Amino acid sequence: MDNSLPVFCSAFGSVAGIVRPPKLIARGAGKITVQGSLLLDGPVESRAEPGTSLALQGDFINRSSNPELFDWRDLLLILSGTTVQTFEVGANDLGQLSDTVTVDTAAFSIGTIQVNTGASVRFVDTFDNDPDNAGQDLNAGCNEAQYVRNLILQDGSAITLENVHLYAETLDQAPTAVVNPLGCGQLVVGTCPAAAPVEADPTIVPQNRYLAFVAGVSGNAGLNVALRVTFENLPAPFDVFNGQSAWVGEPVLKCENSGQDNVPPGGCAPVTGREDSFPVALLQCDPFYTDWSAWGTIHVTDDRIVPGGSYAVQAIAEGCETTLEGNFSTALSLTTASFGDVTGGCTGGSCSPPDGSVDV
Repeated sequence: MDNSLPVFCSAFGSVAGIVRPPKLIARGAGKITVQGSLLLDGPVESRAEPGTSLALQGDFINRSSNPELFDWRDLLLILSGTTVQTFEVGANDLGQLSDTVTVDTAAFSIGTIQVNTGASVRFVDTFDNDPDNAGQDLNAGCNEAQYVRNLILQDGSAITLENVHLYAETLDQAPTAVVNPLGCGQLVVGTCPAAAPVEADPTIVPQNRYLAFVAGVSGNAGLNVALRVTFENLPAPFDVFNGQSAWVGEPVLKCENSGQDNVPPGGCAPVTGREDSFPVALLQCDPFYTDWSAWGTIHVTDDRIVPGGSYAVQAIAEGCETTLEGNFSTALSLTTASFGDVTGGCTGGSCSPPDGSVDV
């Protein structure tokens, strides 16, 4: 421990036979150097004020049972071991940093973690820090995580994420630094804005080869989002796609009568009772991010959008990790019709819009 600057740490003691829990408190511009491992066990109090730092050469063994007594949000934690260091994460995995999940609200958050040149760190979860999660299956992976404001990976450093998520507001990674994810382990950088769910359009008659919904909901105005379609329950032989998903591509305007893509000069031919053109989008492999407010209701089609199928449509904001299900909006469930309704009826040379009744 470097005592050249004020550092205060009280050890075990007792008053009237009552054992006081240990405390580790760094104040002012305090600097602590631990050449071995640091173990936090039970209801230990550990706090760090702005400007303080802790240089750790051994393992960080976090078995603290009370996250309210842990406050390292202003600490610079320097991991500088010459052999592989083990870092025990302890926060409940609440998903990517967002408007509601922050470094200030997540348990066991740390201000800055710096992995020094040549150091190697394993982030693991071998201890259940939350007593409310009794019976947690540690083998399931990604139950607990680590939240940090700033992650610094210097040249030649390496971190291994063994079935844990490491969430960071910012990342400063040197070109030769390595991140090794194992199992469900993942490094997720940045914050994730919440995307509002897309909405059904009650004026649209159920279709058999299109999914129609309002993409430009007011809750996503000014926000670039991508739309994911999951094939929930398709009839044979398309049921081989059940559980898979694809992304909605960039829409184009299609003329109602001619089927032309992109409205020609002079506009589309007029259609009685409805718009002469409508936006159509195809499904694709990669997400397409845009502010959908200019599009309103769009019609999505694909070889896998078939009669009698069930689909789920979800939105996700740009900057959110697409492999984390918690980043997606609530799903809008849509079912295609088994039969198509072309028109509500024709009189002379004029036909009315579909009325949802197949009566030909």
